[in-house]
Amino acid sequence: MRKGLGKNKGKGYRNIIGKDPHVHSQSAKGIKQPLKNPIINKINLMSKSDTLPFKKNNVDVYHLPIETAVYVPSTTTGQKQLSNKDFMVRVKETEKEFAEMFGGYSSVQITGGYVTKNGKVIREKVAKVVIFSDAKSMIKHREKVKSFLVNKKGEWEQESLGYEIEGDLYYIS
Repeated sequence: MRKGLGKNKGKGYRNIIGKDPHVHSQSAKGIKQPLKNPIINKINLMSKSDTLPFKKNNVDVYHLPIETAVYVPSTTTGQKQLSNKDFMVRVKETEKEFAEMFGGYSSVQITGGYVTKNGKVIREKVAKVVIFSDAKSMIKHREKVKSFLVNKKGEWEQESLGYEIEGDLYYIS
């Protein structure tokens, strides 16, 4: 029995309805909730043979289930726009770093926007450098990734730097 449920302690509703509305229905179907760490979740998924899009019969299959991305800004603090040449230097440096760590990358230029600490909306050109990796490589290189992001935040004079892992966006501040 859930703690406090039906004992007039006012905790029943929180015990029944979790933060995620699907948790209760999934639990009723016997589906366990994933761990909080997305990398560990991927390791668990990789161990199940039914997660492959097709069987490995006479085909080399390399599964790279973890997707991460760095958002490379085209401005500095004070919203000073970089020249296209300086922006591309940042992008190429990020691409090289991640290619060396994980074996490759994809890169696309997009437009992004954010609100500064003073409340000003800034719209800027951004490069999204995406890599795919397996869990073992991600765990091996995560401190190097963190160090790269922290160093570039300072070098690029940013209030924060965007880093995405498995669809979750983190800001390095």
